[in-house]
Amino acid sequence: MPLRPHGIGLFGGTFDPIHVGHLRTALELKQAFNLEEMRMIPSAWPPHRLTPFGSANHRLKMLQLALSEQVEQGLIADDIELGRSGPSYTLDTLSEIRARVGIEASICLCLGIDSFADINTWDKWRSLLDIAHIVVAKRPGWGEPKNQEVLEFMKKSRATSIKQFHEAPAGKIFIMKTTPLRISSTEIRSALLKKEPTSCLLPDIVANYIKENELYQKTRDIL
Repeated sequence: MPLRPHGIGLFGGTFDPIHVGHLRTALELKQAFNLEEMRMIPSAWPPHRLTPFGSANHRLKMLQLALSEQVEQGLIADDIELGRSGPSYTLDTLSEIRARVGIEASICLCLGIDSFADINTWDKWRSLLDIAHIVVAKRPGWGEPKNQEVLEFMKKSRATSIKQFHEAPAGKIFIMKTTPLRISSTEIRSALLKKEPTSCLLPDIVANYIKENELYQKTRDIL
């Protein structure tokens, strides 16, 4: 069966701030699945997480700066969720992306294993596979989902090879081990508040932007 016209990955997050762990995982997944591009999507109002500490404009700008150094790698900032009011529901984002790329293109929604484990709490979660594939980045220390509903959802649609993602536009789930980088935005915000070095955690261009705009300098911003 011929490969689909093109495949794109969607990698969402608050990116508060964007760090090298985000970039490494996004690039690793893009390369592993031979995707034409990986679109990194900052959430405006994530329904299952605390309100982001950085403003939408600052988080988008930091993402754009970080990706300006990754142009040849096919990592692209997409502000699709920042233009909508209300909670950032993934199904709405997928539907809009599908309308953009057409019915033939393979779309891979990339999630961390922690997010996938709670996917049954998402709005209309079973419908996600009608629009896209799901790629789950598995980190050391995480096993299969404990929730029986999620586990059955995974087993029913689990792919046996990466090739299957290019043979259909949607409908498969793939669990992939990724290179572990123990970096979190919360720890970075804490380090910034304490004036501790973050040179190994953030792209220099992002660190400079944070300094110039005096971001993450209040106690609330480390929680």
